[in-house]
Amino acid sequence: MSKLACLVFPVVLGFLSATAQGQTVNASKPVDLKSKSCTELIQCFSSPDWCGADSRWDIADVLGKRENKAFLLSEYRERRDEAQRLGIIYALYRINDPEVAAFFERLVAEGFDDGEELYYPLNYLAKRCDTNSLRILSGDGHGGYKGYPACMQWATTVELFGKCKYRPAIPYLKRYTRARRASLITKLYMLLTSSLIDIGSC
Repeated sequence: MSKLACLVFPVVLGFLSATAQGQTVNASKPVDLKSKSCTELIQCFSSPDWCGADSRWDIADVLGKRENKAFLLSEYRERRDEAQRLGIIYALYRINDPEVAAFFERLVAEGFDDGEELYYPLNYLAKRCDTNSLRILSGDGHGGYKGYPACMQWATTVELFGKCKYRPAIPYLKRYTRARRASLITKLYMLLTSSLIDIGSC
């Protein structure tokens, strides 16, 4: 599915959420990440099985607390393991703080290679209506941003263009809608009528 198809997700998020509640989810065995120290949690980011977590975001959710901000910023400077540094970025993404915003601004300015085109630092800043981040995420208003994630996450970014009244993104949205209006209508119909929707696919 193209990036364009992701644009319909803000429209149907409520429907998808309701549908997802009716689907059977395979429950995983609970993992007690909260019993681990902050240092151990950072090490889990580079563990082959993420210390039993389902994803790195599960670890980031536990680690990404305001009281851990100074520790995380310090550890990022000290660590050289790429998976651990990316995990620290994920954890900091959970903390709404000016110092974290300044840290992400430096990463963007330096063009740090996090393997994900700096999507999460950019999206963090876009939530604060930072115009430079909105510009990059919108592909200078023409689309083509290389690092867009799965559809459900990208939908939150599309919403930010409107929330922040970022008008330079309008040509990007209009052009793709005009070019593929029929395709969008078809996709939307399929999403609304299918009984088996994979809300995580893109």
